Amino acid sequence: MFRHVIVVLLTWSIILGSVLAGRMPDPQPQTKEEKKAANAAARAEREQKRLEMRKEIQELKEMNRNLTKQLNEKTKLLKKCDKNPAAAGADQDELNTLKDQLAAVQAQNQKLTADLQQCGNTDSEGVEAAASAAEDLKEKCQAPLRNVGLNKHATQSSTYDSTSAAQKAVDGNRSPNRLLTFSCSIANPSAQGAWWQVDLGGLYFVDSVFITNRNGFSDETRDYDVRVYTEDPTSNAANTGTLCFHYDGEMRSKETARLTCQSGPIKGRYVRVINSPNSHLTLCEVQVMALGIDAASETCPADEIPENVAPGKTATMSSIFHAVHKASNALDNNFSPYAGIFTYSSCAHTGKDAEGPWWQVDLGKNYKVHYVVIGNRNDGLGKRLKDVSTKGKRLKDFSIKVYKENPSINPNAAATLCKFHPGSVDDAAIISLTCEDGPAEGRYVRITNAPGEHLQLCEVEVYATEGSNPSPA
Repeated sequence: MFRHVIVVLLTWSIILGSVLAGRMPDPQPQTKEEKKAANAAARAEREQKRLEMRKEIQELKEMNRNLTKQLNEKTKLLKKCDKNPAAAGADQDELNTLKDQLAAVQAQNQKLTADLQQCGNTDSEGVEAAASAAEDLKEKCQAPLRNVGLNKHATQSSTYDSTSAAQKAVDGNRSPNRLLTFSCSIANPSAQGAWWQVDLGGLYFVDSVFITNRNGFSDETRDYDVRVYTEDPTSNAANTGTLCFHYDGEMRSKETARLTCQSGPIKGRYVRVINSPNSHLTLCEVQVMALGIDAASETCPADEIPENVAPGKTATMSSIFHAVHKASNALDNNFSPYAGIFTYSSCAHTGKDAEGPWWQVDLGKNYKVHYVVIGNRNDGLGKRLKDVSTKGKRLKDFSIKVYKENPSINPNAAATLCKFHPGSVDDAAIISLTCEDGPAEGRYVRITNAPGEHLQLCEVEVYATEGSNPSPA
């Protein structure tokens, strides 16, 4: 009996083993190539997840930035609502809603950042690749703004005459003398407001727009909007785009104003200037300044975009040519290239200083200076002057230096050279000069011209990010 049981068990064991063998083949050991391929696939999957989270983090940062700006605007509005309790209550409700949204965005941002760090710690190669990509993007985001509207396709609501085509406003000629140079676009009055538009040819982060007004009949361009669109508004009247800047009042004759988008850089392809109703729109030049990066594929983190930190700061210079040429003229947001004494002047102008005339701005604290924008003067004084051809060429062989101590008080203060510009600068040119060895940290920015020359600066902008060290008084 016992033997019979053993035989039966052995028989069933053989049958079950055969079945299992048919369904579950013996595992084969992986080759090195297979292991390498599997590891690569796993890394690629982790890297994809990492990139998706990084993209979401950048989007959340942008939301943070926009919501914070809205909070500040609403806070300012509330202070003006003392006589209107209903309006104050509505604004308070919206302010509370924005605060809740901001808190939610910040919480999600923190969670994603923590997840991203944990993900990165398991993949050193992915971390290095992501870090390299981040550095490349950071370098692009901190590059000088560039004019992306030059010679692009322009249109307008109507055209005054054959010499006033829309394309004249993006031809690179900033002359406001419309009747002498015919370099301005003019659109006829419209009950809805005459408009002019440029197609940038691709998506960009638009930071600001330079607009040059004409001389004579200069009050026609007034109370206008600058708007940015991702799609062409010409084919869709309901498309209102995003407001970059509203210019309040009349532009001055021959004025070149920089209009910085009030809510920060705006992503778009089309830029439109819309004038007040029933008035001509005359534009002698429009320069669309954008971040040095294609907005279609990448985004710039808000904390890595240098901002102009010079407005409202104190400016000084080595000497003054005439009382109308004070140092603060270079910080008045007017790039008009005229430095006349008895006519319109918006430029700083020194005398001929043997040791090299200089102009300086005190930023109030330490910043990391990335680049400096300078607007040069035009000759603009008439051919009665014997050296008329050199008037706009006086800015030459100059240097931009950054100091942590005030060199006017301590002549031996250590300087960091941001940029030396050899040769002269063209008449009425607007140039961006990047610090050659990376951001230069300091509080005082000084521009020194060639010895024995005048120094004429019609506008100076200092683009910087927060400094890391305290600055001396």
